[in-house]
Parts: sequence; C-alpha cells; structure tokens
Amino acid sequence: MRGNRQRRFFIIPVFCMIAAVCFPQLASADLTPQQERGKHIYFIGTSPSGGNITAYFGKDLLEIPGEGSTCASCHGYDGIGRPESGVIPTNVTWTYLMKSYGHIHPDGFEHAAFTVESLKRYMKEGFYPGEKRGDPAMPIYAISDQDLDDLIAFLMVLDLDLDPGITDTLVRIGIIYPEGGRLHETGEAMEHIISGYFRRLNDQGGIYGRKLQLVPVRVSGAAGAGPGQLTAAISKNDVFALVSPVVPGRDKDLAAATEEEKIPVIGPFTLFPLEATVVNRYVFYIFAGLGEQLFALVDFASAEKELLNRPAVLLVPAIPSLKDLKTLVEERLQSRHWKEHITLEYGDRDFNPDSIAGTLKEKNAGAVLFVGSEKEFRSLAGAVERSGWDGKILVPGVLIGGAINDVSDALRLQLAVAYPTLPSDRKEEAVQDLMQLSQGLSGSPFEASRILAYASAKLFAEGLGRTGRTLSRTGLITSLERLSTFRTDLTPEMRFNQNKRIGAFGAYIVTFTREHGEGKGLQASQRWIALD
Repeated sequence: MRGNRQRRFFIIPVFCMIAAVCFPQLASADLTPQQERGKHIYFIGTSPSGGNITAYFGKDLLEIPGEGSTCASCHGYDGIGRPESGVIPTNVTWTYLMKSYGHIHPDGFEHAAFTVESLKRYMKEGFYPGEKRGDPAMPIYAISDQDLDDLIAFLMVLDLDLDPGITDTLVRIGIIYPEGGRLHETGEAMEHIISGYFRRLNDQGGIYGRKLQLVPVRVSGAAGAGPGQLTAAISKNDVFALVSPVVPGRDKDLAAATEEEKIPVIGPFTLFPLEATVVNRYVFYIFAGLGEQLFALVDFASAEKELLNRPAVLLVPAIPSLKDLKTLVEERLQSRHWKEHITLEYGDRDFNPDSIAGTLKEKNAGAVLFVGSEKEFRSLAGAVERSGWDGKILVPGVLIGGAINDVSDALRLQLAVAYPTLPSDRKEEAVQDLMQLSQGLSGSPFEASRILAYASAKLFAEGLGRTGRTLSRTGLITSLERLSTFRTDLTPEMRFNQNKRIGAFGAYIVTFTREHGEGKGLQASQRWIALD
C-alpha cells in the first residue's frame, strides 16, 4: 500500500482488506491450493489464473500493475506492518482484521465492522461501511472474484503459515554436499566450520530464542540426477534454508530446486553464479564467479587505450558447460569497444600452445583471456615466452593455482590475475575466529571453501537477526535484500538488493611491475574492479 507522508494508520491496503467471517482451526500450516494462490497474490501481486490485477491511485486514477503494489511490500511477510518513510501500515493478520467492533483511526475517523461484501466494495469503489469515503491515498482495484476468494483463503491462515524447519525454539539449516568423491571432504570441512559457528551462537542464547541446528544433507553426485534429486533431499530433511551447499556442476539443478521449494540459499560453493543470466531471488552468492572475474579482467584491460586498439582473444575449451560463459564474455568485450575480438576454442586433445602463441603474435593481439587449466596455462606461458608476443594475459587466479609462482619474471609482467578475495580483506579478529573454528581439520584454515563457509554462516546469522522473532523464508530474503553494507572481515564488503545477488560483486586484479634499482625484483599491486 502506498499512502501520504502523514503518520496515519490505514486499515489495510487493497488486496489485504479481503477476509471471510470465521477462522478455521487448522491442525497444521500446510496450505491448500487455493491458499497457495492467495499467498502468491499477497507476495507477488499477480494473478495465478492469469487474470488482471491493477491498482488505481488518486482522483486521476493513476494505473499501477498489481505487482507494483503488493500486500507484502507494505504489510510485510507476516502481515504485521512496520513503519517506513513516515507511513505506518496496519496489522492485517486475521484476528486484527476481524475485530467485531470495527476500526477507529488515530485521527478519530471510525467506521463499522467489515463484511466480506463491504471489503470488496471498499477495494473496488473506495467506500468504507456506512457509505463513508475511504482514505484518498488508498487505491481502488480491478481484480477478479476468484482472486479475491483466493486471497481471503490465505489471509485466514497468514499468521499460521510457518515455513518448514522452524519451531518456537529451533531453526533447521541444511548443508548439501556429495556423499562421496573428492569434494566430500570439502563439504565435511565446511560443515565443521558452520556447525561450530552456530554452536557458539547457541551458547549465547541463539537468535531471538531459537537455536540453530545444521543438518548435513549428503547426495549422490551422479551426472544427470536432475533437480528432482535436490528437491526431494531438501523436502525430506525439513530445513528452513541452505548454507554453503556443495553441488559442483549442478548450479542449474540447485536453482531449479530452490525455486520449486522456495528456500533461501546463502553462499553456494560454485564458480558459476547464475546472476549473469537470470536473478534467482532465493539464492545469495558471496563471491563473484568465473564469469564475473572475466568481466573484471575485461574492464581492467579496457582502461588501457593501447590494448583497445589491438584485438582481444578469448581462449576457451570447447565444452557445453562453458557455452553461456563464452557468449557473455564476448558480449562484454563488444560493449567495451575493443577493436576486434576473436574466440579460439579447443578440444580435449588439440590444445597446441605454440600454435596459439603464434596466432596471438600474428594477430598482434593486445590481450588473451585464458579460460583453461593450470597445466594448459603452464604450457602456454612457455610458448608465449618463446614466441616473443608482448600482450597481456588475463586469467582468473582460481584456474591457474600455484602456477603464478612458477613462471618467469618476464612472463609475470604480462599477467593480470583476477581474485574474488585476497588476504588484505582479512581482519585479525576474524582470522583468529576462523582458525579456532578450524581446529581438528587438516589443511589451511584459509582455503577458499572454508572462508566461504565462515562468511555464509555469518551472513545467514545477520539475516536471521534482522528478520526478527517472526521468522519466514520470505522475511529472511527481504532482510538480506536490504543489506546495503555487510562485512564478514574475511571477504570484500558485501551489498545486496532486489536485483543483486552477488555480495562482493567484483574482483581484485593483481599485476606485477619491476621495482626500480639494480637487482630489484618484481612488485605486486592490486586493484578492486567493481561491477556495479
């Protein structure tokens, strides 16, 4: 609902003014199909049946689509309503709406109790019971009888509609990872970090009186298992949200499963966030993925006019999973006005580094964007040195691992390497915290997966705290969307909004220069490239 800037309590906005006359005593919060449709109208503002829902504002009847003025946007996911920008929405839970003695406004205006028919008339014509003209700031609506009935059905259970994984004293959170294979141990280590973080919060009383319970959900990593396997695993384990799921190569399956279950996911372990192609409102990523790191490299190199006047080459394996990424990087190069961009694809057995280096020199390429393996990078580095090509090698650091330390100084001067986070992000208190949580684990506490697990747990706890005691999945999502600034003290600063699902949306670009003076070595420098 939208209103004027005076501090007034509005009875209810549009859709949320529809109600029946009795309250069903339900044994559970499971919704009927009709209630599910009403819930969709409440939160989304569109008609599940395909009908029209339109709001008309003011005496000039300014037309706004229903999705632009939803019940939830004003009265919240729980129907209670909270002050914002000088407007105080009323409570639209069923008990409040069905007061038998009617409603009295703070300014003294009052009217008789609503009936279903008088509520419908108020919404469609703008009259309170007793032929009293309603608040001029309230819109009137075009909405079908079926959609009104569906909304009524949901309002009757609005304050009973608890999401899965919540009780008065507990929140169950899932972490999905493979039941076997090389990433099983990674998943176990991440579970160790997150459960330790939650255990400490529980020792302090939990969050709004609820303890946090981490539930490991181990799944088969079999190719072609499809989203149904993940959907079933989520549903079976009755979890409220997922934190740092490890499902490599199954990002689209995870996205489909979260859409199906409408479950928030914080910090998936992936190189391929899907934000570049479509925003999934349920998934919040911590770091930029491979595509975003390549975008940052393109933007970094595009600032050098000399490079722009020479061709850019995208060197990428010819595999189906990289098809979308290839297209997006090509579009990025085009949008940054490179003189020419060339894509070189290669198969499993036809990577020829000397031929590639020769092509770079022949084309006088200003830069090559490398999307290959560490082994291929090592062989390409040697070929570039032999060829004498003098352009920039742009590469995500995750692809080349320790090879950056093994190449010659001459080759390192040609490198620009992207990283989603660097040690300079880490504050001492968080460093000590992660080291303590990592006790009992082998390997470095600062492996990327463990930093991700820590950051995800911290972000989830922040979202839970901001949502409050009246907890819901939609409420958690809304709270995270409103995080304009959040620091984990191990990662870059994060920001989210309704259209932004990668918190640290950018990458550090590390380059090397030769220090002045005889016998001096190379000096590394870093620059954050934001993609906002």
